[in-house]
Amino acid sequence: MPESTPTPSLDKRQLLAAYRAERRALADLVESLSSAEWLAESDCGGWSIGEVAAHCTLGDGIPWAIARSVIHEIGLAAGIERVQKRWAAEGISFVADRLHSDEISLYLRWGFGKWRVLSLVELVIHSEDIRRPLGRQRRRPLEPVLAATLLGPMGRRVREIDRRGFVSLAPEGLPAETYEVKPGRGASLMPEEREPPEPDAVISGDPLELILRLSGRPAKLTVEGEGEFADAAREFAKARSVNVGSAFWR
Repeated sequence: MPESTPTPSLDKRQLLAAYRAERRALADLVESLSSAEWLAESDCGGWSIGEVAAHCTLGDGIPWAIARSVIHEIGLAAGIERVQKRWAAEGISFVADRLHSDEISLYLRWGFGKWRVLSLVELVIHSEDIRRPLGRQRRRPLEPVLAATLLGPMGRRVREIDRRGFVSLAPEGLPAETYEVKPGRGASLMPEEREPPEPDAVISGDPLELILRLSGRPAKLTVEGEGEFADAAREFAKARSVNVGSAFWR
């Protein structure tokens, strides 16, 4: 059974630095794209690669463009899609310049707790939504403490296993965390001060793969265990969530 130890995390200053580094890497990636790649389909349901890149700049400063669009479209989702389509149509240089501006997301600047992490999680995930269909690799793996911070609020997505039991998430190089899954009631993290029970299934793999699966995307993971719960965990690990665009961090 994986050993359970306290999970490291980044403070706000470190989150800001990590966000800027991820944003610069995305800007460099965007600048390397061809016109055909810009228009290609991303791994984010129904959005082009250009739209995903534009989406990553929507929270810059105070997003007045979204506010105006929300009022016009009478809905947040419609307003967001309207703005990102318009900015993607401006082309690669326009979006790359926005990314290079190094602006900090509104959530990260003024948010608290899990909401600060949200902007960074979203940036990492959407960067993979661009890279993976194009066969582009990250230049560097996620730093362990960064991966642990991003995974922190995401583990409750194991609620989709939809069987009663205990599952351990064991990202490579990081402490394992055990969740109790109760169908219809979600999943809860076992407190660090308690000895976690023997898990019915252990889901392990590269931290980035776990982040992708917990955001609702397909990933390459290994599942150990026997019985109905472990079988359900295997189905969860290789599936894609239907509600991939929803609040994955809850």
